[in-house]
Amino acid sequence: MSVSILVVDDEPDVAEMFRQRFRREARNGTYVLHFAYSGEEALDNRHLPQPHKWSARHSRKLLGGGAGRPSTY
Repeated sequence: MSVSILVVDDEPDVAEMFRQRFRREARNGTYVLHFAYSGEEALDNRHLPQPHKWSARHSRKLLGGGAGRPSTY
């Protein structure tokens, strides 16, 4: 079973950062990454599974960083 992750950020570099960080999991089919560059675009992705509520704090924790840039970047 794969998990869909919807990443919403207006910075194009963030999508690449997530692709790099989760490349193994994406290749194995563990995670399916989806990207939106605005809240409006994210809401228009109604064909995607309903996302869980995540905060910026959770995404920094997932990426292995603290405040500022993630350590994996």
